[in-house]
Amino acid sequence: MKTSWAEVRQAAFMPLGATAYVVASDAPIAARKAATLLKAEMGNLVQLCDGVADNVEIQAAIDALPSTGGRIALSDGQFNIAATINVNDHYITIEGQGPEATILKLANAVNAIILDFRTGAGGIVHKCNLFDLTLNGNSANNATAPSLLRVGVQKGQFANLYIYDAGLKGIEVANPTGSSIGNYFHNLWLYSVAGTATRGLDVTSGVVDNMFDHIIVERFPWGVYLTTVANCIFDNLFCDFNTRAFSADDSNRIILVNSFFTNHTDRGVSVIATGANSEDWIIANCGFSSATAAAYHMVLDALATRTINNVVVAGNTMSGAVTSGILLGSGAGAGTGNDVLITNNRIDDATYGTTLNANGGNCTVAYNNMRGCANPHRTLVGSGHIVRANQGFVTENSGTATVTAAATTVVVAHGLAAA
Repeated sequence: MKTSWAEVRQAAFMPLGATAYVVASDAPIAARKAATLLKAEMGNLVQLCDGVADNVEIQAAIDALPSTGGRIALSDGQFNIAATINVNDHYITIEGQGPEATILKLANAVNAIILDFRTGAGGIVHKCNLFDLTLNGNSANNATAPSLLRVGVQKGQFANLYIYDAGLKGIEVANPTGSSIGNYFHNLWLYSVAGTATRGLDVTSGVVDNMFDHIIVERFPWGVYLTTVANCIFDNLFCDFNTRAFSADDSNRIILVNSFFTNHTDRGVSVIATGANSEDWIIANCGFSSATAAAYHMVLDALATRTINNVVVAGNTMSGAVTSGILLGSGAGAGTGNDVLITNNRIDDATYGTTLNANGGNCTVAYNNMRGCANPHRTLVGSGHIVRANQGFVTENSGTATVTAAATTVVVAHGLAAA
């Protein structure tokens, strides 16, 4: 629930509990007047910003909360940030008045994270939340800012956020000294302006059991990037004008569903195994669209000694004159692809609809519609694969032949590609 500034004006007559208020220099006059009156009674639980290094006042409000945590309510207006705000205790919630109303903007030449949810020693904090505001990275003057938001939290919520104009990364979910477990990321919009950013949503080692949904990621080299992540769900993503929209390396037990990947210039979804196997994925009910001829909608690949295992790719729709709809593997000598099911997808306009190019076997390509592709399917490497019942690619023997007593061979028409 958003904070009402009537609550601030009435605060002298109400039991506030663990709530602190921070008022921007350009906040509504009524809020600043009320906060001025209340500060004498409430001390550091009320902070009035002057528009210069407003992180000092926000940090003071956080530090004024008791050890049991509490809430930081930020007013309407812009807060100018000259150093990282550290949320290094448990049970702290920071909330604004909405992404269009409350803005935390990085001041020039700071090149720092705006909000860092981790303990002072870099460890995990518990049940911390962030709601209803914008983080503006001002990348023209902060091209090397590591990220705008870093999350090392267990059982937190991050919702209704606009992550705008990042230097290098929009949001980094990571912690080298623990696991970011059980978080919920909802209704986020990450947008890169100047082109200095590398990754929109960067989810790295130690992140397990997280839920990400209703997230827009636009104009990053890597829109969403996973490294050594497990047990996460990604639902209702919209990734637009990224070089690689959704990439994952050495990540397991991932569900990616109900999402759109558009205008990617390299790869829509890329699942790779380099330092460890990538296993147990479901990629379903997603849409892909790109007009870049060299692009791939989906790549599943493993480097030497590594394996892509137990992957289901189902119910996706892909369009655009790209190189390949779905590519499994980079060829002989590379890693292995086993037990991959590619089924009930529609792939239009690609040069190659589906390609099996991985060592290993037991991969199935069945019941896909690839009529619009120049070359609906090809199998280059691997054995034991099943390719059948795909519209646009005849994979079962067909035709008729008469065998006579004198015949030693018979030719039956089929659509199988040459090995």
